[in-house]
Amino acid sequence: MSLVRAQKSDRSGAVDALHLIHLTSFHTLMINSRAFYIAATIGTILQAVMVLVGHSNATVAGLFAVGGMGISLLGGLIYAALSSDKSAKGLAAGGATAGGICALVGILLSFALGDVPALILVMGTLSSAVTGAIGGLAGKIFGGGRHHVPLGG
Repeated sequence: MSLVRAQKSDRSGAVDALHLIHLTSFHTLMINSRAFYIAATIGTILQAVMVLVGHSNATVAGLFAVGGMGISLLGGLIYAALSSDKSAKGLAAGGATAGGICALVGILLSFALGDVPALILVMGTLSSAVTGAIGGLAGKIFGGGRHHVPLGG
């Protein structure tokens, strides 16, 4: 709810009234930080390995797009498996964030090595965020409501 000050007139003249106007509420999506860090770390390590191998192997470099999005999809799946969140929005957001972050780091590394143009930083990160979100949603669909997989601590 938000407060809006409005002028209201009645027979006695202009009366300053305070009206409550219920605006559409925005719900903040909470991302499970533990699940995010684990998913993003695993994804980032896999992205870095792929980029480093692809730097000296043209066959692997030719698979950067598919491999990178696949790793981001896996990041989304890992997020969904580790998160206690069962909402589609939350799992998609967490998967997108984990998938996008690990892709961004991998693409930055690849760009620094001179293997990809700068445009890939934007396009690759966005497409990987989408596949990460798909991974998060797939984790909900295929997880059957069992999202919590204990990993230590």
